[in-house]
Amino acid sequence: MSAEDEMAKLFRVWKTLLEMLRDRGFLVLDSEIKTNMREFMDQYGENFKRENLEFARAKVDDPNDQLPRMQVHDPIARYLGLGEGKS
Repeated sequence: MSAEDEMAKLFRVWKTLLEMLRDRGFLVLDSEIKTNMREFMDQYGENFKRENLEFARAKVDDPNDQLPRMQVHDPIARYLGLGEGKS
């Protein structure tokens, strides 16, 4: 898989995670949902590490109800065919 293909898959995973979190009442900004592939690449770079996709979210109606830090880890990567342990 080319680096561009891997980046496109990670972008889709990242965007889907944000949409799922928003649907479940977590705080996700409109600007994050509207981010396109070019903006994603500009922000994270073409040679980024998955750890750079780490984020935490709180519920909109209860800031004390927080989702712990999340990353695109190996189980998701393996499911998507991105390889094990790659950064």
